[in-house]
Order: sequence, then C-alpha cells, then structure tokens
Amino acid sequence: MFPSLKNRIQSEENRLISYDTFIQYALYDQENGYYNLSGPKVGKEGDFYTSSHIHRVFSQVLANYFIHISQSLEIPLHICEIGAGDGTFAKEVCEFLSQKDLEYIYDAVEVSSEHRVMTSKIVKGQDDFHMFNSLEEWHAERKGFNGILFSNEWLDAQPVKVVTKQNGELYEVCIGIQGNDTLEEVLDPCSQDILDWLSSFNYQLIEGQRVEIPFYMDSLYKQISQALKKGIMLTIDYGYTHMELSHPARVSGSLRGYANHQMKDHVLYHPGEMDITHHVHWDTWMKIGEKYGFQSKLMKQKDFLLEANILEFLTEHASMDPFSEEHKRNRAIRSFIMGDQIADSFEVCVQAKGIELPEDIKKPMR
Repeated sequence: MFPSLKNRIQSEENRLISYDTFIQYALYDQENGYYNLSGPKVGKEGDFYTSSHIHRVFSQVLANYFIHISQSLEIPLHICEIGAGDGTFAKEVCEFLSQKDLEYIYDAVEVSSEHRVMTSKIVKGQDDFHMFNSLEEWHAERKGFNGILFSNEWLDAQPVKVVTKQNGELYEVCIGIQGNDTLEEVLDPCSQDILDWLSSFNYQLIEGQRVEIPFYMDSLYKQISQALKKGIMLTIDYGYTHMELSHPARVSGSLRGYANHQMKDHVLYHPGEMDITHHVHWDTWMKIGEKYGFQSKLMKQKDFLLEANILEFLTEHASMDPFSEEHKRNRAIRSFIMGDQIADSFEVCVQAKGIELPEDIKKPMR
C-alpha cells in the first residue's frame, strides 16, 4: 500500500474509504497509480489486450465507419477519442484518414501522463491531432463540439462503489486497514444517496449478492453533454444488461484485476500494480443518456463490425505462409466475428445527440 492511499484512509473519521475512492488511487494516483507508472499496459508485454492491439484492421473498419457517419449525417469529421491509451488506435485511424486525403481533426483525451508520452511518440506529423489530459480540458477547448465521440474500454476502468446484501440489509463495501497494515473490506450501512440510486435504476439484489454502483456515469455525461452539441457517441466495452446482471452466476459482481494477462479476483492486493475493471451496466448507461438528450442503440461488437462491412476488408491471396500479413489480417477478422471470446465479450453502444440515431450503419464508403 503506497503512502497517499494509506494517508487518505487514515484521514477519514471512521478510517474507511469507498471502493471508488480506492480505485481512483490505485489506478490514477499521480505518483503510484497503475496508469501513471512506467512500462507497457497493453499488448503482449503488458497486462491486457484491446481490439486495436489485435490487428490494425479494427481501427481501419472504425475509421471507415467514421467517414460514413460524417458524410451521411453531414457532421464534421472531427473525432474525439476518450481514453486514448497508448495511442495505437489514434495512430492507425489518422493514417487511414490521411491516406484517403480527407480533412479531419482528431482529439485524444488521456488522463495517464505515461500514456500521453507514448501517444505523442507514435502519432507524429499529424497537424490535426490534438492531445488533452482530461475531459475538463477538452470541454474548455471544444465547446459546441460537432462530430464523433469514441471510446474503447474506457468505462470499465472508471471507479465504482460496491454494494452487497447481507441478512436482508444493504451495505456499502468499504476499505479499511488491518492491524498488519494490509487492506480489508468492511461493511457500512448504505447512504441515502446509494439507496436512492438503487431505487432509481431498479437494482434488485438477492441475498449475498455484490454489485458495482457506477456513480461516475452521471458526471461523465454532464461533462460530455456540455461540450457536445451535435454528433454520434460510440462506446465499446464489455458489460451487462440488468437482466444479465441478475443472473445467479454473477452474484459476486464483476470487479476484477488484471496483471500479466491473468485475472485477479482480489483487487486489494498490491494496489497500483494491476489494472482494475468492472462490467459496464448498459441499461443504466443508456437511461442516464436519455436525461442528457442521447438516443441509444446497443449491439454486440461482432454484429456492429459486420454491419460496418468488416468482411470487405478480407484479403484474397495465394500465400502459403501462415505468418504473412494477409493471413494475419484475415485471422484477425475471423476472431472479431466468429463467436470466440473476443466476438462475444464486447458490446457497442451507438448514441446520437442533436441528430437522429441512424437506422442502420451499413454501406460505409471504402
């Protein structure tokens, strides 16, 4: 446990902090947070993969979709990626758009100083690329934004509270310090704010169930909607609907850690040394979106990619080398759509504000 986290817990009157406060420190502390420490986080040498690290065809299909949306809805080809990570997706999209000789602007919002440095190194020579260190900074610069907002595995890394039902009562799961200076979970009666949230979004817990409470969603929407005047927001992540959330198999919740591509059930161990994620609550995300003027459509990532014509990116070839670029590209496309872990795990939430939500996303221009 690093000093700033310990000091924060000890500064509280009851010597307890909520899970979202713990996650904020573990992931985003300026000196010891996971995302601000040096070293790779994504890819083979890191702790997890994202779709854009599997193959560049993912970024190319999305870039092609951005072109289609811009042209069909008559909005600027101005893209803002929230949670840009190490810049891989931004680099590949900018390269694709530049090859099409199109006018565009690409904004990348990334809170991690380590990732901002990495992104600046790989996205070079793009005059229309702009980096922001927070949504607040982006909002200050881009009021009245018209364009496309995009994120991939951004929401799952937001801090969440945790609630459980024990002996018929609802408790918040908080974090304290044991006598041997290790972190422990402590149950505390739920505040009225949490009870009101559970009621507003129709969370029904069964005995013994744990569930993450995404308080962060409202504040994110508020920041986004203050800047976004007209456009499309595309959110890719893994998550559950309320019906899926209530399944007995998910009684323990979805909060997990990842280190060296291995899942860790106990996220309190070694804070700052692992990624911490949760499954996005899609029904809650879309309901809050309605309050801020967003229309929403949720679909499986594989279905989205098929509608976005990913199959047109298959390459005909005669190469017998399984490691050729053509083979790698075609294997990646199959992995995105053929029902394996990648294809089945992710959803795409397509949302519109200030314009009508497209009935379909077919026929992007290649």
